[in-house]
Formats: sequence, C-alpha cells, structure tokens
Amino acid sequence: MLKLLLTSVCQIFGIFFITFLILHLIPGDPVLVMMGESASLADQEKLRSELGLDKSIVEQMTNAISQLAQGNLGTSILTNMPIKPQLFDAINNTYALASLALSIAIIFGFIGGILAAKYQGSYIDRCIINASLFFISIPHFFLGPLLILMMSIYLGWLPVSGMESKYAIILPALT
Repeated sequence: MLKLLLTSVCQIFGIFFITFLILHLIPGDPVLVMMGESASLADQEKLRSELGLDKSIVEQMTNAISQLAQGNLGTSILTNMPIKPQLFDAINNTYALASLALSIAIIFGFIGGILAAKYQGSYIDRCIINASLFFISIPHFFLGPLLILMMSIYLGWLPVSGMESKYAIILPALT
C-alpha cells in the first residue's frame, strides 16, 4: 500500500513538473494574452509581478508546489475568482450528470432486456436490439446536436444549455 501511495505521488509530481515546463516553454507571453498588446509596459510589469512571472522558473515552481501543498489552487484568469470553489461546483455537476446518465442507462437497459427476453425472436426483440445498437454506435458529437434540435428547438421540452433549470441536466444525461 505504501509503495502504491509513493508511486502515485511520484506520478502526480511528474505530471505537474512536465505540465509546468511545457507551459513555460510554449511561445507567447501570457500577460499580453490577458491584457492585450495595447496595454502599457507599466501595467504589464505590474501584472507579471502579481502573477510571479518576473521570478525564475525554479522560484515559480517552488511557489506553485508550496501553494498546492497548502490547498491553494489560485485564481482563475478568466473569472478572477478562486479555483477551488469552481472546481467543487464542476465536480458536483459532473457527479449529478453521471448519476442521472447511469440511472437512465440502467432503467432502459433493464426494461429493454426484460422485453427482449420475454419476446425473444419477435419483432419487439429485433427492434430493441437494433435500437440499442443504433444508440451505442452513434457518435455523441452527432447525437447531442440532434437531441438539442429535436427536444429543445423543435419541441421546446428542454432548455438548450445552462444549469438554471432543474430540467437542464436531462438532455446531457440522455446524450
């Protein structure tokens, strides 16, 4: 168990290290991306200092590791809000989506399996088998927009996107 834990920590550190280096080796200046090229040099230097980009790569990595060890994931560049609450919201939404999708799959799977077994070799059995093969084979990037068109735009039953309504999770779960 200790060996597995040590291996996991080494893998996480290795992934962190490689990702950190790749982000610093790619061309471009993140400050210019955030502020635009029309920003003054003083504003650019101030943001570099706030983000710690004016320090050496070793100091930046040491600072990043110490922040992670303290549980500080930083703030989002896009929303300027702490990342940790956003991450937990995303995990909760993902858990709800996965639970509903699994429930739908189990319900339809059991009902379809029972009906196919009861009417083995009949027209109902062939329809259930063909429908299940169709929905397993169809790519999600095609099925998603198709369901949006049918259930949201044409029929108006479900919202197209967002999480404002309690019914908004049904469409992604079906997909």
